[in-house]
Amino acid sequence: MEAAPLRGTPDFGGTTQVAREADGIGSTPELAVLAALQSAVAQVNGVRVASQMQGLRAGLHVDVDGEHVGDIRADAFTQQMIAGSQGAVLGYEILSQDEVRQLDEETIARVRASDEGWSFKGSASANASGEASAKSGSASASVRESYDEKVSVDAKRGASSFDSDVTHRSMRSYWKVRVRAQIAQYRAPDEQGKPKIVVALPRTKAGSYAVGDGRVDADEVADAIRARLSDTLTQTQRFIVLDREFGDELQAEIDHINSGNVRLQDTARVGQQLATDLILIPTIERFEYPRSVRNLRMSDRQVTSYSGGGRITLRLINATTGQVVMSDSFDHQLASTGPSTLPRVVNGRNMAAAMMESLSGQIGTSIVTTLFPVSVVSVDGDQVVLSQGGDTVQAGQRWQAVRLGEELKDPQTGRSLGRSEHPCCTIRIDRVAAQTSYGTIEDGVDAMRGGFRPGQIELRQKLGSKPAAAAAGATASAAPAAAARPAAKPKPKPAAAPAEDPNW
Repeated sequence: MEAAPLRGTPDFGGTTQVAREADGIGSTPELAVLAALQSAVAQVNGVRVASQMQGLRAGLHVDVDGEHVGDIRADAFTQQMIAGSQGAVLGYEILSQDEVRQLDEETIARVRASDEGWSFKGSASANASGEASAKSGSASASVRESYDEKVSVDAKRGASSFDSDVTHRSMRSYWKVRVRAQIAQYRAPDEQGKPKIVVALPRTKAGSYAVGDGRVDADEVADAIRARLSDTLTQTQRFIVLDREFGDELQAEIDHINSGNVRLQDTARVGQQLATDLILIPTIERFEYPRSVRNLRMSDRQVTSYSGGGRITLRLINATTGQVVMSDSFDHQLASTGPSTLPRVVNGRNMAAAMMESLSGQIGTSIVTTLFPVSVVSVDGDQVVLSQGGDTVQAGQRWQAVRLGEELKDPQTGRSLGRSEHPCCTIRIDRVAAQTSYGTIEDGVDAMRGGFRPGQIELRQKLGSKPAAAAAGATASAAPAAAARPAAKPKPKPAAAPAEDPNW
């Protein structure tokens, strides 16, 4: 049996191929196949993706390249369906097809007719007369005749009515098709419950900032702070940081996929960009280290000095509801230089980089410790493993740790107030890895003996270096050095300036 690997590979998602069977009904076999394919795509990728195939209905004249397809099982029709699906359908086969006839409409009408009857009355008469004679030799004869006739008619019929039911039935036929389709599906990477966050471009209140002996463009400062914040949040491994800076490059890749020059199944990657949960909006309130010049009254020389620092306000907003999740401000004060007449040059870009590094580090640490406090996940004697690495913590730092107790609730509203916190120990960071860090418990080792549960101990406040250890280390290192070199001769004190010497 092969052992499982100790470290898994990164998960970036990808495209897979799944098989689905679906039924479709249509007035023609072609429309029935299209309906079945839409149903199969909807089962895998949702109705929105399936609706993209709706445009195929207009072109289903069963004519491809000017030739009549004639059969839905023809290769030409299959290729038409696959191409029209925009990569959603990789292939399919028709399992069954049936023509179903059923009663479409039945109409029953009642017909009624009636009249009021009729009557007829009339008379007619005729008369005629005639005479004829004949003579033959000595004999002769004659005839005379007449007649007269009269006729009269008198007829009538009473009122009558007629009722009848007339039934009309119309039949129609439709096609029922069952297909098995191979559907391209995009498998998203496992988000592991991480919130998605976007770092907005910091807002500025000036076009440039005076730093040192020059000026730094405000857009350059904003871009650098945005990049540093994205780096800091990415390294925490607690967020899915979404990019909003390189949109043109992302769109170029989408256009390349839609061009048809990639594998058919890779078109399932289109439309898979994530929407954010949180938006981080920084505002640069102050960013300066200007040069101050003052002219001396008694000479033509100038006295120069430098002082300043940076200040950034921050808002973390729920992108869906607009709720402000976090609001804070961060300061970094640069060391001021005393007034001097000596020429000096201050590199403004180096000073700006130092301020940006400090401010972005403060912001990243504050966000992580507020939303995801660093906790102890493992204890071995006085050695601990912490849940955070990267730039959030640094080797040599000392942190005050607390032990979480029972959950507290507001007696008036019933809202949870979190858990009670009890200071328990001090933890020194010894080594920092990408996702974890390792430290030593300096004070309060006994607090771990009462039973430990991962996540029960969290870091709270960053402390300064240990004075006793620093002093002891300084004394120990200074003693050998003092013993190795001879005692230095005392330097003579400078002579006191004469009180009345005008040239002193």
